[in-house]
Amino acid sequence: MIDEAEKIIRDIRALRIQGARNVAKAGIRALTLTLKKSRAKTREELYGELMEVAYAISETRPTEPMLRNILDDLIRFAAMEIASSEKSMQKMKKDIADEERTIWKKCRRT
Repeated sequence: MIDEAEKIIRDIRALRIQGARNVAKAGIRALTLTLKKSRAKTREELYGELMEVAYAISETRPTEPMLRNILDDLIRFAAMEIASSEKSMQKMKKDIADEERTIWKKCRRT
């Protein structure tokens, strides 16, 4: 796991990041950073990295529904992209990052 994602997870756990929307945004940020800085060479490695971070984030606030829903949406989308895509790793990462931005915008509106 990358250092920036670990710091975000620590901050959520230590309540330095509070409020449902802020926690959800931080979770998205941690996944986005992981995706951008991933050195995964295979789709399976990429999915494993994203799952590791998503699990760590979800464990910080297990009763936070907004966070849980956003993580579910992102991981579901990533799984579909990874499983069904014939795209290059770079294009696939871009598409997942675009979906994260879409979810981020939804989060900002609520």
